[in-house]
Amino acid sequence: MTNFTFKSQLSQIDILRKKRLYKQCSKLIEKSKKTAYSQENYTAVIQLLSHEVKLASDQYHEGKEEKWVEAIFNEMAIAMQRYKVFQEANH
Repeated sequence: MTNFTFKSQLSQIDILRKKRLYKQCSKLIEKSKKTAYSQENYTAVIQLLSHEVKLASDQYHEGKEEKWVEAIFNEMAIAMQRYKVFQEANH
């Protein structure tokens, strides 16, 4: 994923979220995370997870379960640990 593509995806995610197109937004986040993980781009994963937190927050007010938020924070902790290991291995 190029930097331009990633920024474009983040913009699309923001637009979908603002339009309350949560299902499409969630799908784009998942697709983007899959690509970022496959490229070991943990910075992108962490950014996508923070967008997912915003999405979860929007939907939480509409009655979604808080377990989703917990799962996002757990995934973020794992991604941060992977980022740290990746950085240490490449320096």
